[in-house]
Amino acid sequence: MACHKVTVGGWPAALLVLERRGDSSPTVRTDALSPACTARERRDEREPQDCVLVHHLPAQAPAQPLMDLLLNLWPSHFPTVSVARRVCARARVWIKEVKEMRDTSVRQAWWSESLAAPQTIVFLPDYPRRSPHETKLEVLFEDEHLAVVVKEPGLRLHGGVRTLANMLAAKEQPSLSPSMQEDALASAIPLHFLEAEIGGLVLCAKTATAAALSARGESAGYSLRRRFRGIFCGAEPAALPDGWTPLRSVPSVRFGRVLEAETETALPAAALRRAAGAGGGARLLGDVEYGGEEAPRIRRNQLFLVVAGISFTDLQGLRHSIALQGSVDRFEHLFLREAKVWRLESDRLAEERAGKRAGVRVRRCERGTRGTALIAKLIQPNEGSAGRQRSTGSETAGKPTPAREDW
Repeated sequence: MACHKVTVGGWPAALLVLERRGDSSPTVRTDALSPACTARERRDEREPQDCVLVHHLPAQAPAQPLMDLLLNLWPSHFPTVSVARRVCARARVWIKEVKEMRDTSVRQAWWSESLAAPQTIVFLPDYPRRSPHETKLEVLFEDEHLAVVVKEPGLRLHGGVRTLANMLAAKEQPSLSPSMQEDALASAIPLHFLEAEIGGLVLCAKTATAAALSARGESAGYSLRRRFRGIFCGAEPAALPDGWTPLRSVPSVRFGRVLEAETETALPAAALRRAAGAGGGARLLGDVEYGGEEAPRIRRNQLFLVVAGISFTDLQGLRHSIALQGSVDRFEHLFLREAKVWRLESDRLAEERAGKRAGVRVRRCERGTRGTALIAKLIQPNEGSAGRQRSTGSETAGKPTPAREDW
Protein backbone atom coordinates (compact mmCIF):
# COMPACT_ATOMS: atom_id res chain seq x y z
CA MET A 1 0.00 0.00 0.00
CA ALA A 2 1.34 3.42 -0.99
CA CYS A 3 -0.08 6.92 -0.57
CA HIS A 4 0.47 9.64 -3.20
CA LYS A 5 -0.52 13.31 -3.01
CA VAL A 6 -2.65 14.39 -5.99
CA THR A 7 -4.84 17.33 -6.97
CA VAL A 8 -8.48 16.85 -7.98
CA GLY A 9 -10.26 19.91 -9.34
CA GLY A 10 -7.71 22.19 -7.72
CA TRP A 11 -8.19 20.61 -4.27
CA PRO A 12 -5.48 18.53 -2.57
CA ALA A 13 -6.29 14.86 -2.15
CA ALA A 14 -4.64 11.58 -1.29
CA LEU A 15 -4.51 8.51 -3.50
CA LEU A 16 -4.03 5.06 -2.04
CA VAL A 17 -2.35 2.63 -4.44
CA LEU A 18 -2.12 -1.09 -3.97
CA GLU A 19 1.23 -2.04 -5.51
CA ARG A 20 1.81 -5.51 -6.90
CA ARG A 21 5.30 -6.90 -6.65
CA GLY A 22 6.55 -9.79 -8.76
CA ASP A 23 7.98 -13.03 -7.42
CA SER A 24 11.59 -14.18 -7.66
CA SER A 25 11.05 -16.57 -10.59
CA PRO A 26 13.52 -16.12 -13.44
CA THR A 27 12.38 -13.96 -16.33
CA VAL A 28 14.32 -13.47 -19.54
CA ARG A 29 14.09 -10.16 -21.33
CA THR A 30 15.05 -10.88 -24.89
CA ASP A 31 15.89 -8.39 -27.52
CA ALA A 32 18.18 -11.14 -28.88
CA LEU A 33 21.18 -9.09 -27.79
CA SER A 34 20.79 -7.52 -24.33
CA PRO A 35 21.29 -9.29 -20.98
CA ALA A 36 18.34 -10.09 -18.74
CA CYS A 37 16.90 -7.09 -16.94
CA THR A 38 13.56 -5.89 -15.65
CA ALA A 39 11.49 -2.98 -16.85
CA ARG A 40 12.72 -0.79 -13.98
CA GLU A 41 16.34 -1.30 -15.05
CA ARG A 42 15.92 0.13 -18.55
CA ARG A 43 18.50 2.64 -19.65
CA ASP A 44 16.04 4.94 -21.30
CA GLU A 45 12.45 5.02 -20.12
CA ARG A 46 11.35 7.32 -22.92
CA GLU A 47 11.74 4.71 -25.66
CA PRO A 48 10.31 1.19 -25.14
CA GLN A 49 13.06 -1.40 -25.46
CA ASP A 50 11.24 -4.70 -24.87
CA CYS A 51 10.79 -6.57 -28.14
CA VAL A 52 10.13 -10.13 -26.89
CA LEU A 53 9.67 -11.20 -23.28
CA VAL A 54 10.15 -14.88 -22.39
CA HIS A 55 9.62 -16.58 -19.03
CA HIS A 56 10.58 -20.21 -18.36
CA LEU A 57 8.53 -21.79 -15.61
CA PRO A 58 10.87 -23.31 -13.02
CA ALA A 59 10.99 -27.08 -12.62
CA GLN A 60 8.60 -28.66 -10.15
CA ALA A 61 6.53 -25.48 -10.09
CA PRO A 62 2.85 -25.97 -9.22
CA ALA A 63 0.16 -25.07 -11.71
CA GLN A 64 -0.79 -21.38 -11.61
CA PRO A 65 -3.45 -19.38 -13.47
CA LEU A 66 -2.08 -17.54 -16.49
CA MET A 67 -3.57 -14.24 -15.34
CA ASP A 68 -1.72 -14.39 -12.02
CA LEU A 69 1.55 -15.17 -13.79
CA LEU A 70 1.22 -12.29 -16.22
CA LEU A 71 0.23 -9.77 -13.54
CA ASN A 72 3.16 -10.80 -11.34
CA LEU A 73 5.80 -11.10 -14.07
CA TRP A 74 5.20 -7.90 -16.04
CA PRO A 75 3.07 -5.48 -13.98
CA SER A 76 3.93 -2.55 -16.26
CA HIS A 77 2.40 -4.35 -19.24
CA PHE A 78 -0.46 -6.02 -17.32
CA PRO A 79 -1.76 -3.57 -14.69
CA THR A 80 -5.21 -5.20 -14.43
CA VAL A 81 -6.92 -8.47 -15.31
CA SER A 82 -9.02 -6.81 -18.00
CA VAL A 83 -5.91 -5.53 -19.75
CA ALA A 84 -4.39 -9.01 -19.61
CA ARG A 85 -7.51 -10.50 -21.17
CA ARG A 86 -7.48 -8.01 -24.03
CA VAL A 87 -3.77 -8.64 -24.68
CA CYS A 88 -4.41 -12.40 -24.83
CA ALA A 89 -7.32 -11.83 -27.19
CA ARG A 90 -5.00 -9.91 -29.55
CA ALA A 91 -2.74 -12.99 -29.76
CA ARG A 92 0.21 -11.35 -28.00
CA VAL A 93 0.76 -14.16 -25.46
CA TRP A 94 1.92 -17.60 -26.63
CA ILE A 95 2.80 -20.82 -24.84
CA LYS A 96 5.62 -23.15 -25.81
CA GLU A 97 5.31 -26.63 -24.39
CA VAL A 98 7.93 -29.36 -24.01
CA LYS A 99 6.71 -32.94 -24.24
CA GLU A 100 8.98 -35.98 -23.95
CA MET A 101 12.09 -33.78 -23.99
CA ARG A 102 11.16 -32.39 -27.41
CA ASP A 103 10.07 -28.87 -28.28
CA THR A 104 6.61 -28.63 -29.75
CA SER A 105 5.09 -25.82 -31.76
CA VAL A 106 3.99 -22.63 -30.08
CA ARG A 107 0.27 -22.21 -29.40
CA GLN A 108 -1.80 -19.19 -28.52
CA ALA A 109 -2.53 -18.74 -24.82
CA TRP A 110 -6.04 -18.56 -23.37
CA TRP A 111 -6.61 -16.23 -20.47
CA SER A 112 -8.48 -18.74 -18.29
CA GLU A 113 -5.97 -21.59 -18.45
CA SER A 114 -3.40 -22.66 -15.86
CA LEU A 115 0.25 -23.40 -16.60
CA ALA A 116 2.77 -25.76 -15.04
CA ALA A 117 6.40 -26.66 -15.75
CA PRO A 118 7.97 -27.34 -18.17
CA GLN A 119 6.35 -24.58 -20.19
CA THR A 120 7.48 -21.23 -21.51
CA ILE A 121 5.48 -18.01 -21.77
CA VAL A 122 6.26 -15.86 -24.81
CA PHE A 123 4.93 -12.32 -24.61
CA LEU A 124 5.08 -9.90 -27.54
CA PRO A 125 4.62 -6.40 -26.06
CA ASP A 126 1.85 -4.59 -27.87
CA TYR A 127 2.53 -0.92 -27.21
CA PRO A 128 -0.43 1.40 -27.81
CA ARG A 129 -0.53 2.49 -31.42
CA ARG A 130 -3.16 4.72 -32.98
CA SER A 131 -3.23 3.16 -36.46
CA PRO A 132 -0.92 1.37 -38.88
CA HIS A 133 1.41 3.71 -40.72
CA GLU A 134 1.15 3.22 -44.48
CA THR A 135 4.80 3.45 -45.47
CA LYS A 136 6.76 0.95 -47.51
CA LEU A 137 9.94 -0.48 -46.03
CA GLU A 138 12.94 -1.77 -47.91
CA VAL A 139 13.10 -5.57 -47.49
CA LEU A 140 16.39 -7.40 -48.05
CA PHE A 141 15.37 -10.89 -46.89
CA GLU A 142 12.08 -12.69 -46.30
CA ASP A 143 10.78 -16.21 -45.78
CA GLU A 144 7.82 -17.77 -43.98
CA HIS A 145 9.19 -17.02 -40.50
CA LEU A 146 11.76 -14.21 -40.68
CA ALA A 147 12.44 -10.99 -42.54
CA VAL A 148 15.17 -8.33 -42.63
CA VAL A 149 14.10 -4.72 -43.21
CA VAL A 150 15.98 -1.42 -43.36
CA LYS A 151 15.23 1.15 -40.64
CA GLU A 152 16.07 4.75 -41.38
CA PRO A 153 17.81 6.91 -38.75
CA GLY A 154 15.44 8.74 -36.42
CA LEU A 155 12.74 6.04 -36.58
CA ARG A 156 11.62 4.39 -33.35
CA LEU A 157 10.75 0.74 -33.02
CA HIS A 158 7.77 1.30 -30.70
CA GLY A 159 5.95 4.07 -28.90
CA GLY A 160 4.55 6.56 -31.40
CA VAL A 161 2.68 6.98 -34.67
CA ARG A 162 5.48 6.77 -37.23
CA THR A 163 7.33 3.76 -35.86
CA LEU A 164 8.76 0.59 -37.34
CA ALA A 165 6.08 -1.52 -35.65
CA ASN A 166 3.33 0.59 -37.22
CA MET A 167 4.95 0.38 -40.64
CA LEU A 168 5.13 -3.40 -40.36
CA ALA A 169 1.39 -3.39 -39.53
CA ALA A 170 0.44 -1.48 -42.69
CA LYS A 171 -2.60 -2.91 -44.49
CA GLU A 172 -2.90 -0.92 -47.73
CA GLN A 173 0.83 -0.94 -48.55
CA PRO A 174 2.26 -3.96 -46.74
CA SER A 175 6.02 -4.34 -46.89
CA LEU A 176 6.02 -8.09 -46.11
CA SER A 177 3.94 -10.89 -47.53
CA PRO A 178 1.67 -12.69 -45.01
CA SER A 179 2.91 -15.98 -43.58
CA MET A 180 0.93 -19.17 -44.27
CA GLN A 181 1.98 -20.83 -41.01
CA GLU A 182 -0.52 -21.71 -38.28
CA ASP A 183 1.21 -19.48 -35.74
CA ALA A 184 1.47 -16.49 -38.06
CA LEU A 185 1.34 -13.12 -36.34
CA ALA A 186 -1.05 -10.37 -37.34
CA SER A 187 1.98 -8.19 -38.13
CA ALA A 188 5.71 -8.81 -38.01
CA ILE A 189 7.63 -7.65 -34.93
CA PRO A 190 11.28 -6.61 -34.51
CA LEU A 191 13.36 -9.15 -32.59
CA HIS A 192 16.11 -6.90 -31.25
CA PHE A 193 16.20 -3.37 -29.95
CA LEU A 194 17.84 -0.62 -31.97
CA GLU A 195 18.00 2.98 -30.82
CA ALA A 196 16.02 5.53 -32.80
CA GLU A 197 19.12 7.51 -33.82
CA ILE A 198 20.75 4.40 -35.33
CA GLY A 199 19.66 3.19 -38.75
CA GLY A 200 20.33 -0.03 -40.58
CA LEU A 201 19.11 -3.63 -40.70
CA VAL A 202 16.54 -5.07 -38.29
CA LEU A 203 15.58 -8.75 -37.98
CA CYS A 204 11.81 -9.29 -37.71
CA ALA A 205 9.65 -12.31 -36.88
CA LYS A 206 6.51 -13.18 -38.82
CA THR A 207 5.48 -16.18 -36.69
CA ALA A 208 5.27 -16.90 -32.97
CA THR A 209 7.75 -19.79 -33.34
CA ALA A 210 10.36 -17.42 -34.74
CA ALA A 211 9.72 -14.97 -31.89
CA ALA A 212 10.05 -17.74 -29.28
CA LEU A 213 13.43 -18.83 -30.64
CA SER A 214 14.87 -15.38 -30.07
CA ALA A 215 15.21 -16.15 -26.34
CA ARG A 216 18.80 -16.28 -25.16
CA GLY A 217 20.00 -19.68 -23.99
CA GLU A 218 17.43 -21.51 -26.12
CA SER A 219 19.50 -23.25 -28.83
CA ALA A 220 21.64 -20.08 -28.80
CA GLY A 221 18.76 -18.24 -30.45
CA TYR A 222 19.66 -17.30 -33.99
CA SER A 223 23.35 -16.71 -33.20
CA LEU A 224 22.59 -13.14 -34.23
CA ARG A 225 25.57 -10.97 -35.08
CA ARG A 226 25.50 -7.46 -36.45
CA ARG A 227 28.14 -5.48 -38.32
CA PHE A 228 28.21 -1.84 -37.23
CA ARG A 229 29.75 0.91 -39.31
CA GLY A 230 30.51 4.30 -37.80
CA ILE A 231 32.40 7.55 -38.25
CA PHE A 232 35.12 8.46 -35.73
CA CYS A 233 36.74 11.86 -35.35
CA GLY A 234 39.98 13.33 -34.14
CA ALA A 235 42.30 10.31 -34.06
CA GLU A 236 44.45 8.05 -36.15
CA PRO A 237 43.43 4.45 -37.00
CA ALA A 238 45.63 3.16 -34.18
CA ALA A 239 43.46 4.98 -31.61
CA LEU A 240 40.25 3.14 -32.53
CA PRO A 241 38.51 1.06 -29.83
CA ASP A 242 39.21 -2.66 -29.71
CA GLY A 243 37.55 -4.67 -32.46
CA TRP A 244 37.08 -1.82 -34.93
CA THR A 245 38.65 -2.12 -38.40
CA PRO A 246 39.45 1.13 -40.28
CA LEU A 247 38.07 1.45 -43.80
CA ARG A 248 39.04 4.94 -44.99
CA SER A 249 40.05 8.29 -43.55
CA VAL A 250 40.44 11.87 -44.76
CA PRO A 251 41.81 15.00 -43.05
CA SER A 252 39.17 17.39 -41.76
CA VAL A 253 39.27 21.09 -40.98
CA ARG A 254 36.62 20.83 -38.24
CA PHE A 255 37.58 17.53 -36.57
CA GLY A 256 41.22 17.04 -37.50
CA ARG A 257 40.54 13.67 -39.15
CA VAL A 258 37.40 11.75 -40.15
CA LEU A 259 37.72 7.97 -40.03
CA GLU A 260 35.21 5.30 -41.11
CA ALA A 261 35.45 1.93 -39.38
CA GLU A 262 33.33 -1.18 -38.81
CA THR A 263 33.07 -4.07 -36.37
CA GLU A 264 31.04 -7.29 -36.12
CA THR A 265 29.71 -8.26 -32.71
CA ALA A 266 26.79 -9.81 -30.86
CA LEU A 267 26.73 -7.00 -28.28
CA PRO A 268 24.08 -4.28 -28.32
CA ALA A 269 24.81 -0.89 -29.78
CA ALA A 270 24.83 0.68 -26.31
CA ALA A 271 27.89 -1.38 -25.33
CA LEU A 272 29.81 -0.22 -28.41
CA ARG A 273 28.88 3.39 -27.82
CA ARG A 274 29.85 3.18 -24.16
CA ALA A 275 33.26 1.72 -25.03
CA ALA A 276 33.87 4.38 -27.67
CA GLY A 277 32.85 7.18 -25.30
CA ALA A 278 35.02 5.90 -22.45
CA GLY A 279 38.21 5.84 -24.53
CA GLY A 280 40.35 8.92 -24.79
CA GLY A 281 41.10 8.50 -28.50
CA ALA A 282 38.62 8.35 -31.34
CA ARG A 283 34.97 9.26 -30.65
CA LEU A 284 31.83 8.51 -32.59
CA LEU A 285 30.59 11.50 -34.50
CA GLY A 286 27.34 12.78 -33.01
CA ASP A 287 27.26 10.50 -29.93
CA VAL A 288 26.39 13.08 -27.29
CA GLU A 289 24.77 10.54 -24.97
CA TYR A 290 27.94 8.52 -24.27
CA GLY A 291 30.58 10.97 -25.51
CA GLY A 292 29.42 13.94 -23.45
CA GLU A 293 28.43 17.44 -24.44
CA GLU A 294 31.91 18.03 -25.87
CA ALA A 295 31.57 15.15 -28.32
CA PRO A 296 32.02 16.09 -32.00
CA ARG A 297 28.73 16.51 -33.80
CA ILE A 298 27.23 18.14 -36.87
CA ARG A 299 23.52 18.28 -36.11
CA ARG A 300 21.43 17.57 -33.07
CA ASN A 301 20.55 13.88 -32.58
CA GLN A 302 22.38 12.85 -35.75
CA LEU A 303 24.55 9.85 -34.88
CA PHE A 304 26.85 8.49 -37.58
CA LEU A 305 26.41 4.81 -36.73
CA VAL A 306 24.48 2.22 -38.76
CA VAL A 307 23.93 -1.54 -38.85
CA ALA A 308 25.53 -2.31 -42.20
CA GLY A 309 25.19 -6.10 -42.00
CA ILE A 310 23.46 -8.86 -40.07
CA SER A 311 24.02 -12.63 -39.91
CA PHE A 312 21.65 -15.19 -38.39
CA THR A 313 20.51 -18.81 -38.60
CA ASP A 314 16.94 -19.49 -39.75
CA LEU A 315 14.57 -22.17 -38.46
CA GLN A 316 15.92 -24.69 -41.01
CA GLY A 317 19.47 -24.26 -39.73
CA LEU A 318 20.75 -22.27 -42.71
CA ARG A 319 23.11 -19.37 -42.11
CA HIS A 320 22.31 -16.05 -43.80
CA SER A 321 24.44 -12.92 -44.11
CA ILE A 322 22.60 -9.80 -45.24
CA ALA A 323 24.33 -6.49 -45.94
CA LEU A 324 23.28 -3.03 -47.03
CA GLN A 325 23.48 -2.49 -50.76
CA GLY A 326 26.02 0.16 -51.65
CA SER A 327 27.40 2.73 -49.26
CA VAL A 328 25.63 4.91 -46.74
CA ASP A 329 24.53 8.20 -48.31
CA ARG A 330 25.20 10.23 -45.16
CA PHE A 331 28.73 8.87 -44.91
CA GLU A 332 29.50 9.59 -48.57
CA HIS A 333 28.14 13.14 -48.30
CA LEU A 334 30.22 13.75 -45.17
CA PHE A 335 33.46 12.52 -46.75
CA LEU A 336 32.89 14.53 -49.94
CA ARG A 337 32.14 17.67 -47.97
CA GLU A 338 35.12 17.29 -45.63
CA ALA A 339 37.45 16.62 -48.57
CA LYS A 340 36.14 19.69 -50.42
CA VAL A 341 36.51 21.97 -47.40
CA TRP A 342 40.01 20.62 -46.75
CA ARG A 343 40.99 21.26 -50.39
CA LEU A 344 39.63 24.81 -50.35
CA GLU A 345 41.39 25.56 -47.07
CA SER A 346 44.64 24.11 -48.40
CA ASP A 347 44.39 26.27 -51.53
CA ARG A 348 43.75 29.35 -49.44
CA LEU A 349 46.72 28.68 -47.19
CA ALA A 350 48.89 28.02 -50.23
CA GLU A 351 47.85 31.37 -51.72
CA GLU A 352 48.63 33.13 -48.45
CA ARG A 353 52.06 31.52 -48.30
CA ALA A 354 52.71 32.47 -51.93
CA GLY A 355 51.68 36.08 -51.20
CA LYS A 356 53.94 36.21 -48.15
CA ARG A 357 56.89 34.89 -50.17
CA ALA A 358 56.27 37.52 -52.87
CA GLY A 359 56.16 40.25 -50.23
CA VAL A 360 59.42 39.00 -48.74
CA ARG A 361 61.07 39.15 -52.17
CA VAL A 362 59.89 42.74 -52.73
CA ARG A 363 61.14 43.84 -49.32
CA ARG A 364 64.46 42.10 -49.92
CA CYS A 365 64.84 43.94 -53.24
CA GLU A 366 64.04 47.28 -51.56
CA ARG A 367 66.55 46.58 -48.81
CA GLY A 368 69.13 45.65 -51.46
CA THR A 369 68.58 48.91 -53.42
CA ARG A 370 68.85 51.06 -50.30
CA GLY A 371 71.93 49.16 -49.23
CA THR A 372 73.59 49.71 -52.61
CA ALA A 373 72.87 53.44 -52.51
CA LEU A 374 74.24 53.68 -48.97
CA ILE A 375 77.40 51.83 -49.91
CA ALA A 376 77.87 54.11 -52.93
CA LYS A 377 77.64 57.12 -50.63
CA LEU A 378 80.11 55.65 -48.15
CA ILE A 379 82.76 54.89 -50.77
CA GLN A 380 82.81 58.48 -52.14
CA PRO A 381 86.10 60.41 -51.50
CA ASN A 382 86.32 62.62 -48.43
CA GLU A 383 87.20 65.71 -50.46
CA GLY A 384 83.95 65.72 -52.27
CA SER A 385 82.01 65.32 -49.08
CA ALA A 386 84.00 68.09 -47.37
CA GLY A 387 83.51 70.38 -50.35
CA ARG A 388 79.82 69.73 -50.31
CA GLN A 389 79.73 70.45 -46.60
CA ARG A 390 81.62 73.75 -47.12
CA SER A 391 79.38 74.76 -50.00
CA THR A 392 76.32 73.90 -48.04
CA GLY A 393 77.57 75.91 -45.13
CA SER A 394 78.42 78.94 -47.28
CA GLU A 395 75.00 78.87 -48.91
CA THR A 396 73.20 78.75 -45.63
CA ALA A 397 75.44 81.28 -43.93
CA GLY A 398 73.70 84.31 -45.46
CA LYS A 399 70.17 83.13 -44.73
CA PRO A 400 68.43 84.46 -41.61
CA THR A 401 67.69 82.12 -38.79
CA PRO A 402 63.89 81.53 -38.45
CA ALA A 403 62.14 82.51 -35.29
CA ARG A 404 61.43 79.86 -32.67
CA GLU A 405 57.67 79.98 -33.27
CA ASP A 406 58.25 79.33 -37.00
CA TRP A 407 60.02 76.09 -36.42
